[in-house]
This record gives sequence, C-alpha cells and structure tokens, in this order.
Amino acid sequence: MAISFATLQINRDPRDLFLILLFGVIGVAMRRFGFSRPAFLIGFVLQQNLEKSLYQTAQLYSLTDFLSRPIVLILLAVVLLILGASIKQQMTKIAGNPEEIDRIRQTRPTQLVLPALLAVFFAAALWMVKDLQPLGRMFPMVAGGVGLAACAVILLQLGRGAPSALEDSHVTGPRYSVSFWHTAAWLIAAVLSIACFGFFAGAALFMAAFLTVEARAKPWAVALGVVSIIGVYLFLTYQSGTFLPDGWVLSLNPWDYF
Repeated sequence: MAISFATLQINRDPRDLFLILLFGVIGVAMRRFGFSRPAFLIGFVLQQNLEKSLYQTAQLYSLTDFLSRPIVLILLAVVLLILGASIKQQMTKIAGNPEEIDRIRQTRPTQLVLPALLAVFFAAALWMVKDLQPLGRMFPMVAGGVGLAACAVILLQLGRGAPSALEDSHVTGPRYSVSFWHTAAWLIAAVLSIACFGFFAGAALFMAAFLTVEARAKPWAVALGVVSIIGVYLFLTYQSGTFLPDGWVLSLNPWDYF
C-alpha cells in the first residue's frame, strides 16, 4: 500500500501501478536470492525524483558539502546498517542436508536465467549512456555498474554450486509455505483494485479481503485495521496537499446512469 501510495503521488497516473506490478513480480522471483522486495520497489518509485535532486544538488554543492549534510549522513548510516545486517545474515547461513542441496542443484540452469537477463539489461544501460555528459551518465552508470557486479557474483556462485547461492530463501514450514503464483495473485489483486477504484477505496477493499482470507481476522479486527491504515494515508494526503487520481471505474461516474 505504501509503495502504491508513493507511486500515485509522482505522476498521478494509475498506469504506473502496472509497472509496479511488473517489478513486484520480478521482486518475488528474486526473493530466493535474499533480495529485499520493498527496497527494489521503493528504489524504482523514487529513482526519478532522486536522480533529478541529485543533479541539482551536485550543481549547488561540492561532493564534500553534499556528503557532510546531516540527512545524507543519516541515510548513509541506515544503508550501511541494512547492508551489513544482510551480509552478516548471508554469511551465517547454514547449508541444508545433502539431499536438499543436490535437489536444488538440479534446477541450476533455470536459476541462471534471471541473473543472466539482469546482467544483459545492466550492460545495455551502461552502453546506452556512455556518450552522455559526465553529470548525465553518473547516476545510471553507478546503478548499472553495481547491478552488473552483483549479477556477476551471483552467476559465479551459481556456476560453482555454492550452497549459499543455491539455498532457497523461502520459508519451508507447512504453515507459511506458499507458491510463487499465490503471492503474485495477491499482488495483481492489489494493483487491479487500486487502479479500478482509486487508492483509498481500492486499498480498503484489498486489505479487507486480504485480512479476511489470509489472516483470518475477525470482522471487528478487519474493520479496525482498514479504518486505521486508510486514516493514516488520508492524514498524509491532507498534510502534503496532494491529490490522488480516481480509479478507472469511478472516473466513468457510473452513478450518473441511475
């Protein structure tokens, strides 16, 4: 909901939600590599304004002044903390039993597809921006270079058959074990609901359905959760003075026909 809220605030275009859906499905596929889906989606949502703000800041401040600003130091500390915790978690993983490792290794050709495709995209991005001015190519080259290096590490680990790369990050307990398409179906339902009925009505309908079906919450708990969360977003919208677009169904004004 937070990602959809931020997406609609940028361009006020419900079609952006379908791009979020595409990247969300890719993020679910990347879950087995221990990749953070929220970070992936939030980065996509914020990248346009972030890149523009970075260029404006670079013209007003030197690199030293930019890095010494309090907000930048706080964000860097948060990034380093999260990155360090993620690396520590990956390094302390214990490999599963040999039979499970052998079974996962049989799927290695399929596992190579996603990082290989991402590596091609990152390499193409680096090639496309190579003739731009230094300031114009700085942001995409840094992002593309880091992404390409990460893909190279994953491909190397998969090629060597390292258990840490082949280990599935899904929770395998019977209570929480869900399929890829089960998760993707809920993502599609959330996007379609918001695109059709607008953010507030669509989000309320989706949360009510999700809490009822998945969480099996009682009706009073569902109502309390929906009202509380929607109330927070209404407050944020009021304080920021923004206007979120109506959904496609509501924009047709169906009540005019009655």
